[in-house]
Amino acid sequence: MKNLVSVMVEQEILLQKLDFMLLNLGVSPEVLTSQLEDFSEVTDMANFLSYEEVQLKINQKKANKIKKILSAKKKIEEGSYGVCDECGDTISQERLTARPFASRCIHCQDEKERSDKKSFSTVHSNQYLKIS
Repeated sequence: MKNLVSVMVEQEILLQKLDFMLLNLGVSPEVLTSQLEDFSEVTDMANFLSYEEVQLKINQKKANKIKKILSAKKKIEEGSYGVCDECGDTISQERLTARPFASRCIHCQDEKERSDKKSFSTVHSNQYLKIS
């Protein structure tokens, strides 16, 4: 079992990594955190970011990633970081190292992606059906 000091050091390193990711997206963590309460949806955050960038699609992707990063930071503060949002199992250290803001274990993420692909293909295949 890790001692409290090593856990706190790991958490601080992770928080710094997440803040660095925000800075790479062109967002100040302090400014964004102070305005977070105003964003109820990813699209609200995308609209905020659209002042700096013209393409809404890019902003939505940025906003979604920022929201995930901020969620990971909140989980660290609450002590629930590394727990899968879907099944409650522990997210592997390898996955968290590769994707520090992962909210699902690899199994649940795979299931979600399969489900999303299935939904996408069903919707698009129905567009080509002819109605008699």
